Amino acid sequence: MDSVGCGPVGGKDVRSRSGCRFPAMYNFGDSNSDTGGGFAAFGPVPTPNGDNFFHKPAGRGGDGRLPVDLIAAIPESKPGFNWSEFGECQVSLPEKEPAKALGILLAISTFDIGQNDLSAGFKSMSYEQLRAFIPNIVNQFTAGIQVSFTLLCIAMAGQRELAFGLD
Repeated sequence: MDSVGCGPVGGKDVRSRSGCRFPAMYNFGDSNSDTGGGFAAFGPVPTPNGDNFFHKPAGRGGDGRLPVDLIAAIPESKPGFNWSEFGECQVSLPEKEPAKALGILLAISTFDIGQNDLSAGFKSMSYEQLRAFIPNIVNQFTAGIQVSFTLLCIAMAGQRELAFGLD
């Protein structure tokens, strides 16, 4: 994975949104999971960087929103715990803060992976080569998700709700 972001979405309790019963969301993903990342299929977004979601230029590779913000219906995200691209905000996980305070046990986790692998294939392979290679990519994604899921279950004992996005 190129980057991994994990933290309470927007610093807000997502249970307050209608139809969402989770105290937090955690995202594990690559460049499309990071507001600093460019969209894999089309490369970086040109200046003024994105669709200007916040009614002004975002000044970075994306438009200021993360996919998890849209899932949680929270349009503005404040920094959580993030390992970012392009030198975006980085906040270390507070080691002394109890896991329960972060809502880990009842959180929903998302996995957003694969678009960079497919993008590289689109740029370097013929259609036939890429089509033959896709099953291998999907098998690698599946193996990575299984390992990640196992580690999550061990680290977050009890979390059961997961969402997967294979772009």
